Amino acid sequence: MAQKIASAVSDEFLNVILPKIEEVIRDLALETPEEEIATFEVTEKPTSGYGEKIFHIFNQQTGEDVARFHVRRVNHPREGHSFNFHYHLVQDQFEQHHDLGDIFWAKNTPPKWMS
Repeated sequence: MAQKIASAVSDEFLNVILPKIEEVIRDLALETPEEEIATFEVTEKPTSGYGEKIFHIFNQQTGEDVARFHVRRVNHPREGHSFNFHYHLVQDQFEQHHDLGDIFWAKNTPPKWMS
């Protein structure tokens, strides 16, 4: 995430969101055959700007995503803006948002994710 965003939300991200991401990955590993886990890789570049992508886990042999970890900016009228962290899984064709949590930003519009 960008320095401006990181300085405002990094503590909450590290203490609340990241442990949930780790738990999802741990559960995914427990549900996946060991030989398949060895083929998993993590994308190296998040989407900048208004894009949601933080990182994806994909099978390097098939090139297909297994899990997608995203963030989106949410405007709550009269409350302010927040970042919503969530993930998608191949099991539901990446249609369902599995919530990891929200981090409040402020009343003003947050900057683009990687700016």
